[in-house]
Amino acid sequence: MADAASKGETLRALLSAFRTCLIRPRERAEKIACNDLDDYRSAFDDDEGLAQSAFNDDVDQAEEALEWRAVAVGDLVGGAMSDYAKANSALDDPWTAWRLELSAEPGGVLVRRLSEEEFFCSRVAYHIHADLNIRRPASVPTDGDLEDIQGYLETEPARTWQEWLEILGPPQEEARLSPVMAAANHDLTGQQTQPDSEVAKKIAELADMVAAFQMPMIDGMERLVAQVAAPNRFRAEESLQEELGTEVYKSLSDSARAAALEAERRFRDPETVDWNSVISELAKAFEL
Repeated sequence: MADAASKGETLRALLSAFRTCLIRPRERAEKIACNDLDDYRSAFDDDEGLAQSAFNDDVDQAEEALEWRAVAVGDLVGGAMSDYAKANSALDDPWTAWRLELSAEPGGVLVRRLSEEEFFCSRVAYHIHADLNIRRPASVPTDGDLEDIQGYLETEPARTWQEWLEILGPPQEEARLSPVMAAANHDLTGQQTQPDSEVAKKIAELADMVAAFQMPMIDGMERLVAQVAAPNRFRAEESLQEELGTEVYKSLSDSARAAALEAERRFRDPETVDWNSVISELAKAFEL
């Protein structure tokens, strides 16, 4: 019993670390950017437009690194949960049943003690491990927000997103949070249950309680969906290289490249309203 309790506390510690990784407001990404806005102002002779564009690109890449770390940690947590489930249940995925049933089994006691927030995180971690084929890194970067969890999580200090990727390796294309968070939300809303069943009612109540937290990660789900539609810097850069040719693209000055990338990103962004801004940035790129 003591061993089961110890493993349960370890799982809760892992879920807490995963929650930290999931909460990723824009301000969080700015903390691991390679340079701040004033650095870019100096580099571009106080051209506010170019400085802001370059800083935005920097922060975009920091957000990519934050998401990649969250997926890597989620896979680790999901793996630990899978091992725990196999040792305590005949079901492949007993977590929802444990949550809803009044069982004295160690797994049931553990899951019912989880807050709604922790349980939501556990479902996201479950789907990362079950649905994505992740190349898990040996350790994960931290700027002080994570600590080692013996036997499970090993961290390395790193200051910028470039240093983070040296530890994590390049992001995998399939390593995206939006589909697994949608799957976790689907679990909580109980769309696969009969609407008049007791189980459906309990899951619906649970979903309402999760929504009531108004967690940054819940707000971030909408932003993640928007990010799927709006290409980030990496996709804009890839597209621009295809149009110009790699050699021409590489020959651009930093200022011209930044302006061209901003034009490409705005052109491909479905939320762009002011199309004159696309022409303006492109004209700036040609002038430079």
